[in-house]
Amino acid sequence: MNTTRDYRRTFLAMGSVMDITPLGDYSEFMPKGTASQRMYSTWSSVGKSLKKATKNYEKNETRHA
Repeated sequence: MNTTRDYRRTFLAMGSVMDITPLGDYSEFMPKGTASQRMYSTWSSVGKSLKKATKNYEKNETRHA
């Protein structure tokens, strides 16, 4: 009867140990560059997207007019 409960506790303990010592290297997912560089990059991408959307909108508007 108690063996299933002991296995359950063992599996829970194994999970918590795996949280403490992960299997992979997560450094590749960390942000690169300073905060200023990352903000500049993000806003630059936003600007490019807005320019592209504006051009597409103007192109579609002239077709329908």
